[in-house]
Amino acid sequence: MRVFVVGATGVLGRTLLAELFAHGHTVLALARSQDKANLLHGWGAEAVPGDLLAPASFQHALLGVEAIVNLASDRPAAPAAASDWLMNDLLLHRGTEGLLAAARRSGVRYYMQPSSAELYRPQGEGWLTEDAPLEPAEELRSLLGAEEAAANAGIPYAILRAGRYYGDGAPFGARLLAQVEAGVLRLAHRGSNWLSLTHLFDMAKAMRLCLEQQPSGRIYNVCDDFPRPERDLLAALAAGTGARLELGDVPPPDSGRRVANRRLREELGFVPYYPDAVVGLLSLRAREQDSRHEDAPGVLKRES
Repeated sequence: MRVFVVGATGVLGRTLLAELFAHGHTVLALARSQDKANLLHGWGAEAVPGDLLAPASFQHALLGVEAIVNLASDRPAAPAAASDWLMNDLLLHRGTEGLLAAARRSGVRYYMQPSSAELYRPQGEGWLTEDAPLEPAEELRSLLGAEEAAANAGIPYAILRAGRYYGDGAPFGARLLAQVEAGVLRLAHRGSNWLSLTHLFDMAKAMRLCLEQQPSGRIYNVCDDFPRPERDLLAALAAGTGARLELGDVPPPDSGRRVANRRLREELGFVPYYPDAVVGLLSLRAREQDSRHEDAPGVLKRES
């Protein structure tokens, strides 16, 4: 399959490319600079010079493309002011609408939009399915807008709502592993909030399954099989590494999200590479400590 990927040089994009290449797919990827084009060429993708906010710059490349994956975002690091979200909002609003219009003009037959389980209203230990109520924070409303644009574009589509990412280059896991290396896992609150985590490998696998099976008009939650309260996650990680656990005595910001992946399993046959985030985090730590980590699945190697 010929797949056009926007945002292919980000941490999720690199992981998706590796997953698609491993299953025989051809990737064209939008490149805003020559440096990014060189990276994409080195990984085996066909780089398409252009800018998401100027669809005419890449319109020609969509001829013969069978599916589009839109990973474009510019999410700022916390803490962030409202103004720090402006570029992210622009990419998700104007960028998504322009990309969908270009896809219609070229007859692209499938579109996929990653999204976030953070759109759901926190419900603590209650399981969140794809039909659960949404209550996005203000900075995430543009992500919900991108979902709505995909649903109204007249192209078969799927939306994949991920839990909190971890994996090579994802900040959440990196922060936890840095604390492990320092010997102390710290949490400012009691940690009773529920967490649902998604390994980058598993999000890439879910996207690949969607591209291959092309369910139309579906939303899927993508996360591991065992969401748990944050304190339990940290306690298990501490037990597996010998780190000390320190919890605060104040309530967490909200009750958290316990996200169910049943629909994805039943409809597309999804089985996570890492069903348990504790195992995934320990594996990530082992790869970081092992000089042979470049041989791990899902890691792109640069051509010599």
